[in-house]
Amino acid sequence: MKLYANISEFSQDTFNDILKFCFPHCNKLSIYFPNECHENLQSFKTEFLTATELYTIDDELAVLEPKEGFSMVITSLSNTVQDLLTHFPYGEALSFGVIHDEDLIFFISEEGEIAIDLSNEVVANTNLFDSFTKVTE
Repeated sequence: MKLYANISEFSQDTFNDILKFCFPHCNKLSIYFPNECHENLQSFKTEFLTATELYTIDDELAVLEPKEGFSMVITSLSNTVQDLLTHFPYGEALSFGVIHDEDLIFFISEEGEIAIDLSNEVVANTNLFDSFTKVTE
């Protein structure tokens, strides 16, 4: 089942709950950092890059398309990375995807568009996704 929403529809706490719900179904993170950004986002970027073990970006891992003006980072979805994501500057124009192997499970664009791809069985027992637009395959 594919689920769609916009970050503006959620509080930071609800957004974090959605992320935490997706984390057990994933093992990697792909994130785009703008090459030039303001101090708040630059601080998060520095903290993130300092705390993570980075993968080499190759065709097998490059789940998200490269974008001009951005650096793509792929890392394991460790507890440290999960904690950093739940403290990222909420509402910032930051694009990232939470991945299981090569499948994109959770994605947020810099415009705040959220897309989630989880089975109906996984999302059936929670009300976190009630306000999402649902598309079944």
